[in-house]
Amino acid sequence: MFGGTTTTIAAMRDAARAMTSVAVSTADELRALAAARDAIEAAMCERLAEMDQTKAHEDEGASSIRTWGRRELHQDAGRTVAMVRAASTFRDLPAVAVAARASQISFEHVQAFTFALKHVGRAETIALAEPLLDVAKTVTPGELFAKVRQAKAVIHGEDLDKAWLRGMAKRDIKITRCGDGCSAAAMPLVRRLHCHRIPGRGDRRQAQDDPDQPVGSARRRR
Repeated sequence: MFGGTTTTIAAMRDAARAMTSVAVSTADELRALAAARDAIEAAMCERLAEMDQTKAHEDEGASSIRTWGRRELHQDAGRTVAMVRAASTFRDLPAVAVAARASQISFEHVQAFTFALKHVGRAETIALAEPLLDVAKTVTPGELFAKVRQAKAVIHGEDLDKAWLRGMAKRDIKITRCGDGCSAAAMPLVRRLHCHRIPGRGDRRQAQDDPDQPVGSARRRR
């Protein structure tokens, strides 16, 4: 038996009542529909994880849960995988599971907690779960992700410094001879972003005489 079945059914009933009542405003309908959506997606996360674990998708001719989700739910493989991971997040953070089943947070909010478990750390995220959950109930998923990234920056500041230094090393400017001048190339990773020709000593006057000519264009010596 999956957790939250009662709350999921209740959310669906509330949405049905809202849509059939003449006394309910459009805003109330939307709130009820959003609550039903969030509860349903939480339930789908758990059921997709169960299907993935038991390989029940193979009974329907699908080699993986990704394939089954794409064929039967018409959703991208990435979303299916994220929903399966969300069920793992529910196990690590039971309060997040309760909030998701009760429509207090959305699937996108849960993804922020999944991100935190991986990038901030399991122990750290468990310790921060209560205040993060309080924030999640009142902000958008994007705002919650920003808070999680702030926590990562504080907790793993040294890692960010090392990553920055590695990035600077890979973005170093390389100077090479280019005819009478030099070529300056910025190389982030292995990809050239831009290349400018720096005039040689004898070309400086020509460069000043023609300031509108693109720096990277070839110039013939007179």
